[in-house]
Amino acid sequence: MFGKRLFVLCGILGIAGMLCGCSLLKKQENPEPLDVTTVVSKPVPPEKAQEIMSDAGENFIYGEGLGDAVATAGTVVLFPPYAILLLGNAALSLNGYQSVWLSDALPEDGRAGWRELYGGVTSAPGRVNAALAGEEYRTEERAKEIMEKHLKELNTPEGRASGAATFYPE
Repeated sequence: MFGKRLFVLCGILGIAGMLCGCSLLKKQENPEPLDVTTVVSKPVPPEKAQEIMSDAGENFIYGEGLGDAVATAGTVVLFPPYAILLLGNAALSLNGYQSVWLSDALPEDGRAGWRELYGGVTSAPGRVNAALAGEEYRTEERAKEIMEKHLKELNTPEGRASGAATFYPE
């Protein structure tokens, strides 16, 4: 009898917790002007696509991307339930909500310190690769700047004349 009541109580608390959790989700304040479906649905000239892919790859190799990917994969291997958090955050992001991370529970000072520490660790492979290749290290801001330049070029009259898509509203 006690086991049945405990089961029902846990079920009710679980459902209440999920409903409360859903109400705490926040929409992204500044959503990206582009989403995956917008970019994929428009034709891009092959030479421009190759240039964009080259820069995206360099942003990954010479920036924090490689270190972040290794840290994420390593965490999933060492602690498989972390994959559930990653999948949940991917779903939130695709639906326009902010991702939920454990570091969000830290006070602002602690959160800034954690980001600095994590950025220092994940930037190491990119910094080494950039130094070995004689390239500049791509900070997140620099990588975003490079990709936005490509999108703006595609949105110019010359870009449209070449058969490229218009990504930003005019």
